[in-house]
Amino acid sequence: MDHISALRAFLQVARRESFSAASRDLNTAASVISRYVKELESDLGVRLFTRTTRKVALTEAGQNFLLRAEALLDDFDAMRESTQALHSQPSGRLRVTAPLALGQNILAPLLPEFMKRYPKLAVSLHLTNQVIDLVEEGCDLAVRFVAHLEDSGLVARKLGESSSLLCATPAYLAESPALQSPEDLPAHSCVLFCDDGSSRWALASLSGEPLSIRVNGRLSVNSMEAARTAALGDLGISLLPEFLIREDLKNGTLQALLTAFTPPATPFYLVYPQRQFVPMKVRCFMDFCLEKLG
Repeated sequence: MDHISALRAFLQVARRESFSAASRDLNTAASVISRYVKELESDLGVRLFTRTTRKVALTEAGQNFLLRAEALLDDFDAMRESTQALHSQPSGRLRVTAPLALGQNILAPLLPEFMKRYPKLAVSLHLTNQVIDLVEEGCDLAVRFVAHLEDSGLVARKLGESSSLLCATPAYLAESPALQSPEDLPAHSCVLFCDDGSSRWALASLSGEPLSIRVNGRLSVNSMEAARTAALGDLGISLLPEFLIREDLKNGTLQALLTAFTPPATPFYLVYPQRQFVPMKVRCFMDFCLEKLG
């Protein structure tokens, strides 16, 4: 039995919950996919799927086997890539996920040069503010923009960091109360990241100690891009990462405020599933990002 091909067939059927869909994805006859799975089940002595006329589902044994099979194939592919790397460039498709604002403003501008450097490599960049499961979603690596990474079994490499700045338009400031210290913020209209009309912003005192200020506002949003747009529309003060408003600060459409009270910079990381062999395409992308941003 061709165990590698059988494992690939099993994984695709498990992911798609369909033999016919797996057949199309792998460009292999459905009868061959079915034979591979039956050979695996015979070799293991267990049923991996329950089959009905409308649905294919993993059995408990199949679910346990799926986790080990994914890790085994990942290691096999990475081992093969690392060996081929001695004489070739990375190829295939690299799947990357990142937060929307960071992906648009930092990663996307780097992709043309990266793809010219590695012409055999295709890239799928999935931008979302949701933290997704890399293994479940089939992503090779992610960029996380967080103060603290949770212990999730992922390998992390720090890519850089960005300060967050209070900002507003000159037009808003001209019509608003004076702003000389964080204690003045409650008297201002602020763009919030909540739904109840009030929030707390983490700043720093002059001595560097953490400072939590309750702020209020009429507009609440759930994305940094929307907060930037609101600030540019004279709707109030926003607390945004520097990379998102860099050009706005340069051209004067936004003005940085209370810079002496800026909170500590937030790091961003490249994270990827822990495995014995890191695929060549992942290593190349990480090295490129570190070269440009590290």
